[in-house]
Amino acid sequence: MNYVIDVMRQPKTCPPEMKVSEAAKIMRKERIGSLIVVDENQKIQGLVTERDLVYRVLAEDKKSSEYTVKDVMTKELITVKPYNTIFEAIKIMRDHHVRRLPVLKEEKLIGVITEREILTYILKATENIDKTAIFKEIFL
Repeated sequence: MNYVIDVMRQPKTCPPEMKVSEAAKIMRKERIGSLIVVDENQKIQGLVTERDLVYRVLAEDKKSSEYTVKDVMTKELITVKPYNTIFEAIKIMRDHHVRRLPVLKEEKLIGVITEREILTYILKATENIDKTAIFKEIFL
């Protein structure tokens, strides 16, 4: 059984006062779909995603250099603990319709787990398994 801590990655963060245009540039440069928004004490304030940028900036025809991350971020976050299992994380993502989960230990941000990390984990875990047998079991 693997845990979130075994699969998570280091989170990319930004302050709430960062301009939306700057956040988008970081996401592009880092090839990621979100930034976790933290205050000066590293306390999570929210999450800004590609979807937030599209729905709350582009679709509203707002100028990205005039708005801050705080203006468009998602404030109510679903999180996991480092010793939740991977399957618990998948269930939480499914039940809450989210693609990424900040990982908190004693209320401190220590990582993030996304669909990408989970998929990579599953592919590695099943590398040496006879996929034909799995296919037959599922579809026949």
